[in-house]
Amino acid sequence: MGGDEPRDRVWVKLTGTRESRPRVQRGDRVSFTGRMVEHQPGFARRVGVTVSEGAGLLDQQGYHVEVRANRLRVTR
Repeated sequence: MGGDEPRDRVWVKLTGTRESRPRVQRGDRVSFTGRMVEHQPGFARRVGVTVSEGAGLLDQQGYHVEVRANRLRVTR
């Protein structure tokens, strides 16, 4: 998840990876093209997002973005 304010955050799921995933660190800038995907309550728990990481917000939003890993660009 990212964003300056909690309400600005969105969870991004990387898909299509058979090789090592790109490494993203706090402060990195990322750009990507993805698609919005609706999810059901309890999604945060199923994917391992904790309360301190924003599980409540993720479940409340009801959607996330799916991005193919090869479409993710990381700038440090």
